[in-house]
Amino acid sequence: MSAKNPTSSIAWFEIPVKNTADSIVFYNTILDTQLQEMKINNFNMGMFPSDGGTSGAVIDEGEPGKLGVTIYLDVEHIGIDFVLSKVEAAGGSIVLVKTKITDDIGFTSLIKDIDGNTIGLHEPPKA
Repeated sequence: MSAKNPTSSIAWFEIPVKNTADSIVFYNTILDTQLQEMKINNFNMGMFPSDGGTSGAVIDEGEPGKLGVTIYLDVEHIGIDFVLSKVEAAGGSIVLVKTKITDDIGFTSLIKDIDGNTIGLHEPPKA
């Protein structure tokens, strides 16, 4: 476990959508920006631009309007394994075990907190 504290609590966010292409047009229009269309692990996404800080995407996943936005907490300073080892004893549950996204992006996991909110965890790859 590292003593380093995160510079930002939020590492990533996902907005579930019915149609990635239509949602990209919507957010490009209202935000005067250019989301980048891409596919990662069979998920169609529209990535919001980022200067290296917190970013996110619209993603063809989940039930738009019902499940809401998923935020991913940055756990680089302690690691996903540490967090998962504490979740159930603290009253939460593990929805998705530690899963590799890609070599460049790192790992993710999903938990439910004590109120039933789904919270994502993100651990970047080791340098």
